Amino acid sequence: MRKLKRLNLSHNKLKNGLKLSESLINVKNLRYLNLAENTLQTSFKIDLSHNSKLKEVILNNNKLSSIVICKGKRKCQLISLDVSHNHLNYFEGIQYLSESLLTLNM
Repeated sequence: MRKLKRLNLSHNKLKNGLKLSESLINVKNLRYLNLAENTLQTSFKIDLSHNSKLKEVILNNNKLSSIVICKGKRKCQLISLDVSHNHLNYFEGIQYLSESLLTLNM
């Protein structure tokens, strides 16, 4: 999966956001990630400083209460982020999203 650039797992019954996000750490060429319309619960962590090519993340219509997008002081190069229709009460890393962000749906 090293060459994988687009991953669409939307409209499934995925539940464990932490386990899924851990498995995506080594997919270095990923540019597009769609996990919309699942039942992802609790947390989702994806440190874009490790996935620097990732430009679009879609997490809408899940049951996430917390999201970690960027850690540290390195700017993330995300262009589009959709976290709408979740149960968010914690969002870490939003301050590190760079000026490249064009679309943010919350």
